[in-house]
Amino acid sequence: MNQPALVVLVRHMESVGNTIKSGDERATHELPIHAFPITERGKTQGAAVHKVVSSYYGKFDHHFCSTYLRTRQSLALVAPDVDPTEDARLDEWDKGVWYQMTEAEVLRRYSNEDRVQDKTGTYHYHAPGGETGTDVECRIRSFLNHLQLNCSGEKVLISCHGRWLFFLQKILLNHQGTTVTMDTYLENGSITVLLGKGRTLTLEQFAIPYNNFGNTSI
Repeated sequence: MNQPALVVLVRHMESVGNTIKSGDERATHELPIHAFPITERGKTQGAAVHKVVSSYYGKFDHHFCSTYLRTRQSLALVAPDVDPTEDARLDEWDKGVWYQMTEAEVLRRYSNEDRVQDKTGTYHYHAPGGETGTDVECRIRSFLNHLQLNCSGEKVLISCHGRWLFFLQKILLNHQGTTVTMDTYLENGSITVLLGKGRTLTLEQFAIPYNNFGNTSI
């Protein structure tokens, strides 16, 4: 079975979570992380991304977003009047209690968590209520298999998350080991492009800012 002809992935537009300055502020926010809506600035970004994506690639055959509100809202701006498929395999890396509780609360309830995380390493560390980096990779590999089986030769548009994209990059570039480089900030609305040729899916452009799209960067 051949790969999709084209996969375009757009990091969600600016959301309330992107305006929060600290983990403690995020943990005490009245909304859970998955329910953070996009901001007014995010809506402006979405309109701009719509112009870029539609002018370069036209219409798509399949549309996907995660179960998080901000990806659905972003996709509605980039591809109006479509009913996307919501797929939990596109969800952001779940850091469990570190996203749900303040640091003081975590260390009070799980007093050894800092030591466990340092010993295990970020990639294999399993936060209470969360998932490991290996869990995220398994989700992504499963989703890529789904695309090959169900979207062969077609065009796919996806609204997704920043850390998820770093794991995707690791998989597609066949980076070995347990290090996932996340030291580069991925702008909201940045665009990643994959091209399919036969059974191979190639990373052509990675997280290009929408206002600078057209340059190739992996």
